[in-house]
Amino acid sequence: MFSFEALRGLLPQRLLPPIPAWEAGHGLRDAAVIAPLVALPTGIHVIYTLRRADLTHHAGEVSFPGGRREGEEAPLACALREFEEETGLAAASVEILGALPARTSLARYRVQPFVGLLHAAAPYVPQESEVDRVLELPLSVLADEAAWEELEVERANGQRFKMPSLRIDEGALLWGLTARFTLDLLACLRGTPLR
Repeated sequence: MFSFEALRGLLPQRLLPPIPAWEAGHGLRDAAVIAPLVALPTGIHVIYTLRRADLTHHAGEVSFPGGRREGEEAPLACALREFEEETGLAAASVEILGALPARTSLARYRVQPFVGLLHAAAPYVPQESEVDRVLELPLSVLADEAAWEELEVERANGQRFKMPSLRIDEGALLWGLTARFTLDLLACLRGTPLR
């Protein structure tokens, strides 16, 4: 599909420039994530974390490495700190290529995603308090439109809506904001303009 070098040349042209400051005035909590791409012998993979099943919030969910803002840190600093904490890999091992549009989560976070190339993959050292394991999902699997399904979700207020989802190994489900960011990344790779 794509080589590492092709991604390095293509993505900075198609992504938004790295966002230097948090979006002001939205009244939500700030968070940032990184969608890391890594070249493995079997092709380009996207790195996710599987959160522990015993957590109070977002238990057992597949997510990009990331989390909420601490103090006055900038969006990229937040994403890189969380990446390092959750995967055990050095933040310096990620070459940031740009950003995807921010989105709002059901938990009322305004999440800023960045996209980067990972230069040093496993061994991962997942953050024991939050992460069950690090997942490497092939870009070719994620790009298979036939593998995606519509998941019906019901909010606490009874409102029902559908969102994209993708079943992955051992019953884990890629859905929610992470699925939307994944589809944004895939659209970017296909050349669809970002909004």
